[in-house]
Order: sequence, then C-alpha cells, then structure tokens
Amino acid sequence: MNTHILYLHGFLSSPASEKAMMLAGHMADRGLGHLFHAPLLPSEPLAAMLAIEAEIIDFEFEPFIMVGSSLGGYLAQIMAEKWNARAVLVNPAAYPYRHADEYVGIHTHHHTGEQVVVRREYFDILRQAEPARITPSRYWLLTCTGDEVLDYRDGVERFAGCRQTLLDGGDHSFPQFGDYLDQILAFAAEEG
Repeated sequence: MNTHILYLHGFLSSPASEKAMMLAGHMADRGLGHLFHAPLLPSEPLAAMLAIEAEIIDFEFEPFIMVGSSLGGYLAQIMAEKWNARAVLVNPAAYPYRHADEYVGIHTHHHTGEQVVVRREYFDILRQAEPARITPSRYWLLTCTGDEVLDYRDGVERFAGCRQTLLDGGDHSFPQFGDYLDQILAFAAEEG
C-alpha cells in the first residue's frame, strides 16, 4: 500500500487520541508508519482547514484518504469534496452547526488541559463550508447507535447512498474501532 492516511481528530481531541494512536500503531506494525499523518487541528475552523490542506499539499499528489472522527469527520467531507478524495467517517458530526448553543463558550481541551474559546461565528464558517452535495462513492460511514454526543441518524441521513457500517450500542468514542483497522487499510488501498 502506498496511500497516505490523514487522521482528523474531533473537537477538543488531538493526534494523541486513542483512535489515532491505535491506527498509527497498526500501520507502524505493518511497516506503513511513514504513511500515517495526524495534524493537531485548531478549534477555529478556518485554521483547522488550513492545517489539513497543508498536510494534503505535502503529499505532493500521492494518493491519500482521510479518517475523520466526530468533528474531524465533518472536516473530512469538506476536504474530500474539495480534493476529490475518499474518507472513512467515524461517528461524524454530520451537522455541527445545529449544536452551536451547546458549544459556544469556554471548554477545557481533553488532552492539553488548555482553555479553548468557541465563538458563534465558528458554526457559521462550518455551515458555509459544507458541500452542497456529496459523492457517495468517496465515503465509508462507521457509526454506532449508542453515540451519546451526536445523533447517529444524522450521519446515516447525510451519508445515505454511501458505504455504511451501523453498529448497535457503543458510544461516541466508537469502541469497536480496533476491529476495523485492517478494513480501513483495505479501503485506503482501493482505487478511488
């Protein structure tokens, strides 16, 4: 396999998240560690999109896919449509701007402990960046009904017509992620 995998973490998460580390370790064990990338994404959406695009540009036209978790899944669909790429979406935030009232304010980052300010205009930026339509062949949705943070039905609706794996139970962290690592590498190796 010579496809880069760009892991996009969720809100208040980091490249040190459990899923990112699991995927990185799995790839390293197979001699593919040099193909794993996980940038630290700022909370401000424009800055996050620029950080993702900087990684993509560094691939110098080599093949890549994205694996996006939660808000990272939303950002992955924006980039997949813009860059004609493919993405695995893990319990993605299908419509994050619908949750603005819950998230505007000050939050503590899960990994760094720093205080993060989320402004209302962040959600306007996310809404404006949303692709008007998606190309179903680009996506694989991995979601579970037990997601306590996001309504899994939003992802099922948004990514209707895409490859979907819907699991009963679980939670927002998608604890079954480790069961899908080989399938994610197979998805990355497929021609787009």
